Amino acid sequence: MLETSFDNGIVVRRFVHQSYELDDMPGCRDHLLAFRMSGTVRAERKLDGAWSKTFTRRGSVTIIPAHQSSAWRITGKGELLYFFLPPESVRLAAQGLDADGDLAIINRFGVRDAGLEDLATSFADEMQGGLAGFRLYAEAITTQLAVALVRRHSSIRAGQKMPRMGLRESAKQRLIDYIEEHLETDMALADLAEIARLSPSHLSHSFKAAFGCPPYRYVLQRKVERAKTLLETSDMSMTEIGASLGFCTPAYFSTSFKRVTGTSPRAFRASA
Repeated sequence: MLETSFDNGIVVRRFVHQSYELDDMPGCRDHLLAFRMSGTVRAERKLDGAWSKTFTRRGSVTIIPAHQSSAWRITGKGELLYFFLPPESVRLAAQGLDADGDLAIINRFGVRDAGLEDLATSFADEMQGGLAGFRLYAEAITTQLAVALVRRHSSIRAGQKMPRMGLRESAKQRLIDYIEEHLETDMALADLAEIARLSPSHLSHSFKAAFGCPPYRYVLQRKVERAKTLLETSDMSMTEIGASLGFCTPAYFSTSFKRVTGTSPRAFRASA
């Protein structure tokens, strides 16, 4: 089983399972999005004393609102990816949509949602590749998940759109300056949103329009550019360079560097 947790309270868990039964599970404090990553299984679920059943297939998602008790009978083997979203993160997403803060998340059982599936698949791929350990990346994906959950799987009326909000040139320059001055840290989306004076969900949309890429990609590129300069001009070891730029391990630094440049830090230094 792989499990990753983040400072904003979101937990992601990926695991393989066989047939199992869970009787009278108490409700979780978080909203749960359960994505089927592989296998086709017969799933039976009890909510409010009534059983229902379906076959869940790769790409389907089951949504269980916070504090909803349930029971399960699963026949078959496969792999699941769980996202536990704290109600606070969903509430903030609702605020970004200018929606009612008392919204209710809707139970879903083995449904298809292409947008949610794409986000989950992207995150699963990055769990293997290391970028999921990058705080900005995780927050960007989970913010998008929360927004999609509010838009399409809640009591908000259909068709409500996020208001368009551009990024002023002054805000863009503040972000550039802040990022350059904090490349050694593991920046949070909330930090950048505060600098831009936008909500995190609005920043995710407006940043890409202004910079041509999401916040986590831009920050990663700037970290790698700084690393290239240090590799060319300093006697620091690669471990020291990675640590000075906020990479938690040498392997994570090497993987991230190669993703951006197509070559390893060692090979880059040798050719400089």
